[in-house]
Amino acid sequence: MSLEQKRILATAIPGPISTQMQERRKQVIAAGVGTALPVFIDHAHGAIMKDVDGNQLIDMGSGIGVVTIGHTNARVVEAVQNQVAKLTHTLFTVAPYEPYVRVGELITKHAPGNFARRLPSSPLVQKRWRTP
Repeated sequence: MSLEQKRILATAIPGPISTQMQERRKQVIAAGVGTALPVFIDHAHGAIMKDVDGNQLIDMGSGIGVVTIGHTNARVVEAVQNQVAKLTHTLFTVAPYEPYVRVGELITKHAPGNFARRLPSSPLVQKRWRTP
């Protein structure tokens, strides 16, 4: 998938389809679940999101993964497809798997400092649960 990495306004913001979807949203989603944009995104690539009305917007509120590599990065899409074909997810503290350890090795290898480094969260939880 590819999108021209350019902002294109095809309709008013929000467009007619996003406006209809917002009305549907109000009927089934609690008001406390806020959104920053009044548009509904259909797909994205790189730094551009395309809404259901055909507007292309620069993703200025992207998540941490998108900031570093962009939406639908081909290498990430391929890696995700390969992984979910093998195993989608287990809770590591219940049923560990090798890629989690591999990520820990990569992160701790590149972390600064002259001391033992460990990933927080699940490995620490496991250590607390272990009996001597």
